[in-house]
Amino acid sequence: MKDLVSLMKKTNNLLDVMSHLSLSSIFLNDKNISKITLELYGEFKKTRIELYRLIFSLRGVKKDTLVTITDIMEIQSDLADSYSDRAHLVLEKSEIHPVLKKVFGEEDKRAFVTVIKASSSIDRKNLLEMGVRQKTGAMILAIKRNEKWIILPGPKDKIKINDLLICLGDQKSLEIFEKVSKGTIRL
Repeated sequence: MKDLVSLMKKTNNLLDVMSHLSLSSIFLNDKNISKITLELYGEFKKTRIELYRLIFSLRGVKKDTLVTITDIMEIQSDLADSYSDRAHLVLEKSEIHPVLKKVFGEEDKRAFVTVIKASSSIDRKNLLEMGVRQKTGAMILAIKRNEKWIILPGPKDKIKINDLLICLGDQKSLEIFEKVSKGTIRL
């Protein structure tokens, strides 16, 4: 059951990040954010397959419980598909209709992506040490290191040079965090 819980949490976390990314990609008309959304969609699909394999291997679990879990997984899949559709909308259209931009742009917080440069003061520091949220107003939603994703990293997770970070914050947070990631200001 422990594996089932961790995989279910992983799908929930992926959906949280994909939701923010797909909305921001529409508002900003950002193809790069759309591509990252689709990459996470691939991660979601892989995790969903792992979940189904695990569910079908379970013994001694009530049928009603399994039906409920698979129902939730299907609802999650529908959500993931809609976030993928948003990303494709940006990738396939040259301009998003102004009404959509207004609807999706009313949130003051947006997802943004940054890469940690060698000159950054946050290399090899964990999230707790850095106090990113307190100092920049940004929340780190995910870290991509090499080809591996850390979704909703914890306080002990460290940032390293060349990590790709997906963050959530307002325009000021984005500006500060960009400077921190490039090393032009220190945290």
